[in-house]
Amino acid sequence: MLEKVKAFPQWKNYASFIESRKVGLHDKADFFLERFVKEMSSRNFGERKEFAEWISQQKHEDKRLSKWVSKDLNTLVVVPTLKEWCELEPENPVPFRWLNTVDSLIQAIDLDPEEQIARYELCYKVLSHVDYNQHSLFDNTYLGDPEQDLGLLNLILLKTPGMTLGDPQKTFEEIVFRASTAEYFIQYQQLPKPNPISFLDWVSNNFPNFDYENYFTPVEPRPDEEEQES
Repeated sequence: MLEKVKAFPQWKNYASFIESRKVGLHDKADFFLERFVKEMSSRNFGERKEFAEWISQQKHEDKRLSKWVSKDLNTLVVVPTLKEWCELEPENPVPFRWLNTVDSLIQAIDLDPEEQIARYELCYKVLSHVDYNQHSLFDNTYLGDPEQDLGLLNLILLKTPGMTLGDPQKTFEEIVFRASTAEYFIQYQQLPKPNPISFLDWVSNNFPNFDYENYFTPVEPRPDEEEQES
């Protein structure tokens, strides 16, 4: 990441932020980041657009790089620039793709039926959200709203046929699995209370072909693995 940023001399303070952060100089890193955010906020649209598009592409190619986009950088520079770009070019799917909300990704796909990155990002965003909501089912807990999740999953099934990025078959299988899980939990909630049987036992008894162990395998807590620097 650092070497890529150094290729843009106009982003010198951003390179200094990354370099300082990598060696643990957090106060110095914060100083350079604050300076970069301030100077980028005052630059013209073309310069801000160049950075917003570049950093969005980097995050798409490697999700770990999101750690180099602080809240202030995102909310004060990247997002406002992408929104401005959407307003200036409402028929262009690219700014809607990089804005990367569920609604903007759907709009990018609607604008360009061949838009592949938006398809991939829509699946990634929704599946990450639903995975989090379903990760406590071993404790009989569904975080969030299963009906809302089911609606989102059905939406991406409708919007993402023809996706070529990543592993389309594996992605499709997980969407179907997650949708079934949400649907089953809705049914489980409607059972008379108190219910002595856990959700996963109830699923096993009523849907024996539902192979939840591929996605819901409890693991022992362990220290976080050190994240590889990029």
